[in-house]
Amino acid sequence: MVDDSVLSEEAGYIYSNSTGFEPVKGNLLRWEGILSDSTGTLVKVYVDIPDNFPDIPPSITIDPSYSTPITDAQGKLYTRSMRRWRRGMHVHQILKEVELLLKQVKTTGNEETQKYQNAILSHENSLQRQINQLKERIQTKQVELSSIKSNSQPVTQLTSDVLKQSMSEIEAELFSLEDEYDKIEISDTEFARKFVRLRKKYYLIESAVTSR
Repeated sequence: MVDDSVLSEEAGYIYSNSTGFEPVKGNLLRWEGILSDSTGTLVKVYVDIPDNFPDIPPSITIDPSYSTPITDAQGKLYTRSMRRWRRGMHVHQILKEVELLLKQVKTTGNEETQKYQNAILSHENSLQRQINQLKERIQTKQVELSSIKSNSQPVTQLTSDVLKQSMSEIEAELFSLEDEYDKIEISDTEFARKFVRLRKKYYLIESAVTSR
């Protein structure tokens, strides 16, 4: 069972950040509320908090009478943040993402559901691969810079220190950017824009390292 203090704290976050959501018959493990889509249509949304929360995310169900490609046939919805869930995340962040999805996606027949979800998952996987590749390159260059420092003259050592510090700053920015993305604090477009900027910044530093 969910610890009472955890459940009470989570309820407070929901009340403060997700207007219109209330526990069903006073049960803090099940919530319901209304969100609107891109056409202004009101959509009933249910939240179920599992017994082993916050180790696993809540489940989200959209009223099955509302047809949209972001849910399965039973009305279950699986968001990006639910797939990347970790302790420290909260229900209201999921609901914010659900609201954004409803406003971005037009209602369609259920036959489009799998195609849409597969496209979203493919995009997320591709983006994650790029992030992981950049992290690996940063770590590799940091090792190279450490080697330069230990086998060079004082001036070169100073240069390698500066470059290594720049690499560390990029890595910190990347982790911060991922955190913002997971918490739904920035959009997919904003994340992609900032990621491209960081990647360009990295390649400039990589060129400086290679030219040493």
